[in-house]
Amino acid sequence: MVEIIRNVLFSSWVVRIVLTIVFLVLSHWSLRRIKEYAGYALGLMMGIFFILVYISLGGGASSETPVTRTTLNIFEVILSTFFGLLFGAGIMIGLRFGTRFARGVALQVALYTVLNLVLLFLAFIEGPIAQHMIGIFALALGIASLFTIVLFPSHGHDAPQSFRAQGVAPQNQAPAAGGSRLDMIRENMRNRDS
Repeated sequence: MVEIIRNVLFSSWVVRIVLTIVFLVLSHWSLRRIKEYAGYALGLMMGIFFILVYISLGGGASSETPVTRTTLNIFEVILSTFFGLLFGAGIMIGLRFGTRFARGVALQVALYTVLNLVLLFLAFIEGPIAQHMIGIFALALGIASLFTIVLFPSHGHDAPQSFRAQGVAPQNQAPAAGGSRLDMIRENMRNRDS
């Protein structure tokens, strides 16, 4: 039974399909919802740059000796989990505080795009050990993100609930602390779109 679950959850196709779905959702979010084209393009270029450098340095090339090991050791599991939790916490901190500024949103979109593109590439090109580590990393990242969302729900600081429910932002609203007029206009446009 454990072998069946492991074969299903860590199947190379499951990891690839999940990462592809995450990439498509991220693309929809950045291009259609928040219309952050520059950050998305930056992330794509950084991801493609990583892929080209990786291939240029001989990564992903078939070696002389085939890999016969298909299970992870405890260090690989702990390392994948730790970095997944660390990146997940970093993403949530970025979402919580980085969306107040236009440049912060662009950099976040670029970071999420390049991270997902690199994981997707590695899931397609690497062997079973790396695919298992990528699966654990992605799962830990998702767990950290959802844990943060459940534990510390975000409350809007921009307008009272009655204004958000009607889709109207107050006209005399001053920019948030440290924010600019551009940030206020962008927030008003988001409120109108939702």
